[in-house]
Amino acid sequence: MPAQLNPYLNFKDTTRQAMEFYRDVFSGELTISTSPSSAPRTSGTR
Repeated sequence: MPAQLNPYLNFKDTTRQAMEFYRDVFSGELTISTSPSSAPRTSGTR
């Protein structure tokens, strides 16, 4: 049975750009999910 790796990485400010770069370098698939506490705040939310 092949192993599956599910890394959880955390970068400050440039996460999406870094992950897209590595996706392209390694010809991989990128799935990005964020938690509500890590999402940027917008006006009108608490």
